[in-house]
Amino acid sequence: MNKLKIIVATFFAVLCFVACESSEDISNGMDHSVPIYKVLTDSLIVNELEEIEIKVEVEDEGALAKLEFFYADWNLRQLVDLRSQGAPKSYIFAVIIKIPEGAKKQWIEDVVANDGTIYKRQQSYHRLQLLATDMSQNVRTIPIYIKVN
Repeated sequence: MNKLKIIVATFFAVLCFVACESSEDISNGMDHSVPIYKVLTDSLIVNELEEIEIKVEVEDEGALAKLEFFYADWNLRQLVDLRSQGAPKSYIFAVIIKIPEGAKKQWIEDVVANDGTIYKRQQSYHRLQLLATDMSQNVRTIPIYIKVN
């Protein structure tokens, strides 16, 4: 009887050892890469009240879930839910915006360095952002720079 218990215990130990996956095997099956992008209208120099088109090509190895375009200073916000479009691997985001009257041409902003030091910097480019999120919730922040003359 003891011999049978030892054989059964050994069998289950070997079975458990063989059936287990390593964390590396599990990790290799996951999507850890963030979406890649190419801004087709990279840096623009524009005038007040001018309408411009912004285009960004976004790709992901898995599938894209959503894109969110925003710039709070100009009250811009647009959300594109790509899950409802079949979660494509590649998408060209395009939006037409109108530069508001009175858009800042230059301003002083506070910048925080890695060591916590705060210094002031003169800025002349507005930094619009496009957040690209894939189906695994990996997020890429895509900057789009616009200078107002």
